[in-house]
Amino acid sequence: LANGKIARITDTKPDDPRHPIAQILGETAADGDPRTVETDEASNKVVRVLNQQEETDVLKSLGMTED
Repeated sequence: LANGKIARITDTKPDDPRHPIAQILGETAADGDPRTVETDEASNKVVRVLNQQEETDVLKSLGMTED
């Protein structure tokens, strides 16, 4: 994202498909659930897509496995 965080797109918004819902990797909300944000044209803007190797490396470094 534009704010430097790495996120995974988890859902779309039918009324605004340009700004999908993203899960911030490695962060949790106060209730313990994964932290999600609505992407936008500011700090939560998607700036690029990770390639397969980058995604694997990030998930491994966070102790996460792909679904």
